[in-house]
Amino acid sequence: MLQSGKFEVILEGLSDQGFSVVSDFLDSSSVARLNAEFDELYRKGAFARAKIGKGSLASANDEIRRDEILWFDDRSLGPAQKEFWGELIRLKEALNERLFLGLWDLEGHFALYPPGGFYQRHLDRFSNDDARTVSIVFYLNDHWRPGDGGELTIYQDGESARIVEPRAATLVCFLSDRIEHEVQPAHRERRSFAGWFRRRKA
Repeated sequence: MLQSGKFEVILEGLSDQGFSVVSDFLDSSSVARLNAEFDELYRKGAFARAKIGKGSLASANDEIRRDEILWFDDRSLGPAQKEFWGELIRLKEALNERLFLGLWDLEGHFALYPPGGFYQRHLDRFSNDDARTVSIVFYLNDHWRPGDGGELTIYQDGESARIVEPRAATLVCFLSDRIEHEVQPAHRERRSFAGWFRRRKA
C-alpha cells in the first residue's frame, strides 16, 4: 500500500507546481516482480514500435521518439502488474477526493528505450482530445548511474524545471495539459511504465 507521506507529496506537488517526484513508490521486491513480467512479455514479442498520434492517424517517427511499448489490459494483467495497477487506482481515487479532478479511467503501457532511444519535448494531451489529465511515469531501472542518460526533463514556463534520473521505484506525476517534458537519449536499456489518468471528454 502507498505510504501516507509519499501520498501527500504527490498531492501537494500537483497542486502547488503541477508535478511531483516520489522515490520508492513501490518496494524493491515489487519492482523485481514487475521486471520479471516485463522480461517475459518482451521475450514473447508482445512489444511494438511506439507511434506518434492517435488512432488511424498514428505512425512511427524515429525523429520524434524511439522506443517500444506494450499497452496494459486490466482484464489480463500478471500478478505484479495487477498489484501496481491497484496502487495507481488508489492514487486516482485520492486525487479525485482531494483535488476534485474528475478522473474516471486509467490507461498505460510498459516502455523500453534501447540505447539511443529518446522522446522529444512534448505535451501528453492531444489537440482534439482533452481526456488525459494527469500523466504518470514509473521507472524499473536498477543500478542506474550518472552517465547512463535517459533522464526525464520537466519544463515549466518554457524553462527546464526538474531533471529526473530514471531510477527504479521512482514515480513522476504531472498535469498532462501543462507540463512539457522529454526523454533524453538513453545510453543503456531504459524501462518504464507510462500512464494517464483520464476524465470524460468535455
